[in-house]
Amino acid sequence: MILIYDKNATNFENYGLGPLRDVINPVVKRERNGQYFFECEYPFDGLNYEAIKEGNILKMSAGPRTKGQKFDITKVEKHGLKTMKIYAEHISYRTKRLGLKPEFGAIGDGSFALTAWKNNLVGEHNFEVWSDVSTSGTANWRVDKFQNARNVLGGVEGSILDIWGGEYEFDNEKVKLWSKMGRPSKAAIIYGKNLTDIQEETNITDTYTSIYPVAVKDKDLFTIDEL
Repeated sequence: MILIYDKNATNFENYGLGPLRDVINPVVKRERNGQYFFECEYPFDGLNYEAIKEGNILKMSAGPRTKGQKFDITKVEKHGLKTMKIYAEHISYRTKRLGLKPEFGAIGDGSFALTAWKNNLVGEHNFEVWSDVSTSGTANWRVDKFQNARNVLGGVEGSILDIWGGEYEFDNEKVKLWSKMGRPSKAAIIYGKNLTDIQEETNITDTYTSIYPVAVKDKDLFTIDEL
């Protein structure tokens, strides 16, 4: 069952705005250490269709070990005369809209690196971290090289994933870095099943929910002390 909640909801142990029972072709697309999206079609006369708005939150199972995952609706568009197309991204993508303190680093294992990342986030969040990566590493992150919190997690040279290795598991607001997770599979993740699809998608959300004023001159960082 897919449930929909208001964008400002904090309690997800209820039915929220109600179930979306009339979804058509619902698919979760998840890539190892990469993208995590949901998309489907929905009829204009479907149950609770009026609640389908950008910013509202969907809750669903995305596999046997990923129950009750939350997805932010990022785009809703007409798809023919009778249906709309819904695009949503996993709640972990909120890290892409979180800022970072101008400069910080980490020396230690994977757990220490993620803890340093969490402690230097700017803005309100509910993210928690965990790792069993015992490899020791050293890193330094500056805002002119890593523009948002997700960059520090992975996808950029010098990120946690680049230096410490491992495999990420995003369980709602829990960021877990495993030394090794699961087993190799060529299957794709489809809604309600444990499958994998590596089709590339473009993240349409390119806004921030927090900022930290900083300037870089001759490789030196300058900030406002009051912040």
